[in-house]
Amino acid sequence: MHPTSEDTTTVFPGPIDTSGDKKPPKQGGGGKKLASALAVVVLGFGGGVAGFAVADEYLGDDDTSSSVAEQPIQPSNDDSGSALTPAADENGSQTPRSIYKNVSPAVVHIDARIVQETDSLFGFGQQEEESTGTGSGFVIDDEGHIVTNAHVVEDAKELRVSFGSDITVKATLVGADPSTDIAVLKIDPDAKALKNAVKTVPFGNSEAVQVGDPVLAIGNPFSLDRTLTTGVVSALQREIPSLNGYEIRDVIQTDAAVNPGNSGGPLLNTRGEVIGINSQIQSKTGVFAGIAFAVPSNKAKSVAEQLIKSGSVKHAWLGISGQDLTPEIADALNLSVKEGVIVGEVSKDSPAAKAGLEGGSRDMLIEGTGIRPGGDVITKFNGVKVTGMRQIAEAVDKLEPGDDVEIEYIQDGKRETAKFELGTRPTQTTTERG
Repeated sequence: MHPTSEDTTTVFPGPIDTSGDKKPPKQGGGGKKLASALAVVVLGFGGGVAGFAVADEYLGDDDTSSSVAEQPIQPSNDDSGSALTPAADENGSQTPRSIYKNVSPAVVHIDARIVQETDSLFGFGQQEEESTGTGSGFVIDDEGHIVTNAHVVEDAKELRVSFGSDITVKATLVGADPSTDIAVLKIDPDAKALKNAVKTVPFGNSEAVQVGDPVLAIGNPFSLDRTLTTGVVSALQREIPSLNGYEIRDVIQTDAAVNPGNSGGPLLNTRGEVIGINSQIQSKTGVFAGIAFAVPSNKAKSVAEQLIKSGSVKHAWLGISGQDLTPEIADALNLSVKEGVIVGEVSKDSPAAKAGLEGGSRDMLIEGTGIRPGGDVITKFNGVKVTGMRQIAEAVDKLEPGDDVEIEYIQDGKRETAKFELGTRPTQTTTERG
C-alpha cells in the first residue's frame, strides 16, 4: 500500500482514551502503540518505502469533533418490537436493516484499562499512568469467545465487555497476535447479567469477496454504541503495517465509514457474515476520509482458532527483504534474468542466511525506484517461477515453521539451489518481510 501524499497517515481507529468518569474523552491514547506518535516504515514489495504514522491525535480541536466526542455511550439501538425480519433473497442476501437486527446483538463494546510505565516529570525513575481504551468486537461461538484487534487490548490490565447500554461483564484475554492485529477475549456465556442471551456471528469466506461488493460495518465509533455504516469493497490485496513491523497482507479496503472505536468490529457481507475485521484507516487528519482497511476473515478465523487452542500464533519465517526485478532494472544492472526478486537484506541467523543467501551492499536509484543491487536474485520458490516479492511473502504466509522449502537463485552469476526449513518469525522486525 502506498500513500498518495507525504502527510497521509495510517491510523489504528480503535481505542479512545476515556480516563476519568467526568472528563470528556480525549482523542488518542489506548495503549503503548497509540500513546504517542509513532513512525512505522514499511518496505513495499513493489519497490519503495512507504511511511505510515500512527497518530496520537485522532481529531482536531474543532467544535464539531469536540461535541461528538463528549457524548456518552448511546442506547444499544436494540429493537424489541414485533416487526418481521425481511427474508433473504435467493442468494442469501439481506437488507441492511435485517442484517443489523440479526448481527448487532453479537457486537460488543470493549473497555480496556491500561497501565503504562512512563518517565517521571522530575527524572526520578518510572511512574505508572492509567488510561482506558475502547474498541469493538464480536462473539464467534457459544463458549463466549470474542474477536477484536490486538491493538484494542494491548497492555490492558483489565477488560470489560458491554452488550448494549445495560449489560457489562468481565472478559479475559485468551491471546493476541501482533503480526495480524487479531486478539481473542473470553467471557462467561452463563453469566447472570447476560440472561442467557449471547448471540454469535459467523465468519464468511473473504476469498470470495470482490471489488464492488456491498458491505456493512457495525461498531462503536466515538463510543456511539452499535453504529451501522455501509459501503462497498473499494480494493483488495492491500498491505497495512502490523503492531510489530511486519505487513498484514490481502487486506480489504472499503469506503464504509470507520472511526476511532470501530477497531475490532466486523465488516459484513450482505448475508450477514464477517468478511473482515475493521482495523485501520488512511487519512490526512486521523478521521475517516473514505479509506478503511479490514483484516480478511479467513486470516482472522485461522488466527483466532490458533489463539483459542494454544494462546499464541507462530508464523513461518524466511528472513529476507527484497525488490521486484523488472526488465528495466535487469538491463540497468546487466543481469542475465529479467524476472525474479533481488534480495536486498538477509536477517542475521535467519533460515535464508543459514542457507547461504546474500543481500545487496549498497543503495541506488533506478528508474525512480530505490533498490539494493548486488544481492542474490531469486528465480523460483518451491518449483514455481518467481515474479515478485509479494509472491514469496504470500507463499511463506501459507506455510508453517519447520516446513521444507526449495529456492533457486543466482549468486555471483551462477545458478544455485538451496533446500532448508523455514523458521519461526521473530516477535519484532524493522525490515524483513519474507
